[in-house]
Amino acid sequence: MKQINLTIKALSPLAIGSKKPGSVSEAGEYIPGTVIRGAIASQIIRQSGLSKATDFSTNGEDFKTLFLDDNAAIFHNGYPAKNLLPATAISSKTNPGFKGKGNGVFDTLIDRFLSEKYDHPYDP
Repeated sequence: MKQINLTIKALSPLAIGSKKPGSVSEAGEYIPGTVIRGAIASQIIRQSGLSKATDFSTNGEDFKTLFLDDNAAIFHNGYPAKNLLPATAISSKTNPGFKGKGNGVFDTLIDRFLSEKYDHPYDP
């Protein structure tokens, strides 16, 4: 079986809901394989120029091979990389890294938001 490893780079924050009993929705900690499969299928349909009403079991050989055949692709869950940090995290230039090895890492999101809201320059 061939395996293709994907690296997914989020260009904006993701909140993929996970099913919970009741009316409360929570964001999952990973991207389910079914979501990845649906996103790839949607792109193939869009780029092929075919409509979603097309019978892909007879038209669209690549789509049929990837999604409908007996040996169709299996899409695993997408888990975050280790040491995942927000884009607003900063660390000391002279002693970088987490506490114990450096001065620590600090998230500037709230400070930046407040400085913009009150029209003050932000200089960490």
